[in-house]
Amino acid sequence: MIPASKERIHQMENHIFITKNIYKTIEDRSEWNESLVNIAKYCTDSSFGGASLIPLDEDMSEWRFGSNQDPKTEELYYNHWRNKSPLSVYTRKKIENDFLYVDDSFLSDKQIDKIPFYMEFLKEFGVRRIHHAMFKTENGNRFLLSVQSPDGLTIQSSAIIKQNLTRIIPHVIQAVGTGISFNKSKNFHEIFENSFKEMPFGIALINSENKIVYANNNLIRMESDGIFVKNNTIQVKSSDGNSKFSRLLSGSGDVHN
Repeated sequence: MIPASKERIHQMENHIFITKNIYKTIEDRSEWNESLVNIAKYCTDSSFGGASLIPLDEDMSEWRFGSNQDPKTEELYYNHWRNKSPLSVYTRKKIENDFLYVDDSFLSDKQIDKIPFYMEFLKEFGVRRIHHAMFKTENGNRFLLSVQSPDGLTIQSSAIIKQNLTRIIPHVIQAVGTGISFNKSKNFHEIFENSFKEMPFGIALINSENKIVYANNNLIRMESDGIFVKNNTIQVKSSDGNSKFSRLLSGSGDVHN
């Protein structure tokens, strides 16, 4: 067996690191800012590039993140330059496959130097060319993962950036889709708990094994009445009451009582 080269091992280690970094965002979407810093380094092999996660649906603005924390980034892009880059036309295309990759390698350096978007917006942040991967999650949300390469990289570098971006984009798609679902579930759970927390009667949710998955504050305070929660089950102090309660949970006996 031929041993892997040091460069190949380094690439594998980078890939493992970046994918772990991406999946950290599922439980905490604020992790995207740091993850995008690492995505930019991974794709451009430089510490001077940038990356952004941009939702293409207006109602998903809370999922907008970037590696550059300068507030001017958002102000310039969203208030002045949105839809004015040479690649903006592609953001309106229908995404047929898993993702659509586009970059500006069709423009020469001389052409780029004459386009206002590059002369003013990108120059402000020290980046030169842009590379986009547009995708749609399973629940239909459309996103753009943008990588900006720094000054000094050649058009030939675009092929390497495309290769690296294409390698990680499936993980980004998975993390974004799962993260959206996770946050919706988390928000629903919090709203549900808050609505039942202080109701004037005891409330418990019981699973198929008769274990409590949720008990509100009032139920917990009912110990003085002989009803209490122990080992994730509801118990009644008197053995007679406890047996009646057990029959109720099992579905036998007079459920109305």
